[in-house]
Amino acid sequence: MHRQFAELRDRFLGRKYQTERGHEFAYHGFSRRLGTMVRAVHVVFEKLPPELDEIPEKDTVVDATLTIQAFVMNALGCLDNLAGVVIEGALLTKTISVDANRS
Repeated sequence: MHRQFAELRDRFLGRKYQTERGHEFAYHGFSRRLGTMVRAVHVVFEKLPPELDEIPEKDTVVDATLTIQAFVMNALGCLDNLAGVVIEGALLTKTISVDANRS
């Protein structure tokens, strides 16, 4: 998993962004969150390995649950950061306008 993470991160960090804000979303948003998600997967499998035969202690289950919740929240944050990259023009060349009077 670390190799795949590194490859994906390097692809985002290696490109030139059209705006500083798009760069921020990619560098300090997406890639940071992705690293946290990789660590979360490792922590869950350390706490609850697939070969575990007995019921784990409650604290272990709570720790794994917290880590899974952190993974999910960071996945949503990654999507938000990717949307920021797109909106900031890193992947789109068209200007996006929003009609504030629309309901």
